[in-house]
Amino acid sequence: MSLDPVIQGSIIYVVGNRAAVSLVHSSDRVEVVYLSQSGVYVAEDAVLADGRWQFEAPGACATYAERSPRLQLFVSILKRGA
Repeated sequence: MSLDPVIQGSIIYVVGNRAAVSLVHSSDRVEVVYLSQSGVYVAEDAVLADGRWQFEAPGACATYAERSPRLQLFVSILKRGA
């Protein structure tokens, strides 16, 4: 399966979660912002494995995105598309 290259600000799905790409580390590793099950916008790293995006370490390194000025744009992108 061929995936389009991800760019900052694009929307991808990580384990079923709609997420905005906030930082591209490489073609198969990105940081994303998404709305967690608890209703809080968080940022986590995701990796491409077997053609699907997965969280690199689910919950282990999540950052509260709404508290980070750097991530506010990506929270806004998700809220606009909600």
